[in-house]
Amino acid sequence: MRWFAIGILFAGAGIAAALAWLVPSLRAPRPNVVLTTVDTLRADHLGCYGYERETSPKLEELCRSA
Repeated sequence: MRWFAIGILFAGAGIAAALAWLVPSLRAPRPNVVLTTVDTLRADHLGCYGYERETSPKLEELCRSA
């Protein structure tokens, strides 16, 4: 009886997952996330932090638009 209950539980979870995949209105919206990692970058040499020279124009453009 115990294995039957576990089987029913897994079957129900599988059906719920299939419905969530097949019916777009049941899916949670995905957030827009951009993760930028930079090695050996000094914050005091970025224009968005006050550095007067243009050292990272694309990163500064991203900072302005965010």
